[in-house]
Amino acid sequence: FANLAEYGNTTAASIPIALCEAIEEGKVKPGDNIVLTSFGAGLSWGSAVIRWGLPLPVEVSSWRRWRRRLRGRAATFRSSLRKRGRRVRSFLDRKYN
Repeated sequence: FANLAEYGNTTAASIPIALCEAIEEGKVKPGDNIVLTSFGAGLSWGSAVIRWGLPLPVEVSSWRRWRRRLRGRAATFRSSLRKRGRRVRSFLDRKYN
């Protein structure tokens, strides 16, 4: 599927544009294997094969959900500590400089 004549060189957007056009024209159906290939400057290129369709539902264990929540709370705590540390340093710099 090529769209260079219609849009010109769209670099990184070439593959998504071509994929959207193919879907709109009914050329891509669930279960189809699609090869995506693009060429860059010099001899660089990239390619991928995907099976088109909806992802299968994934059961997330309660342990993973708990761990994700814990990581989020830990990140929030670290962020607040860093923020307070910056405030203290700023206060001390103003007071003693």
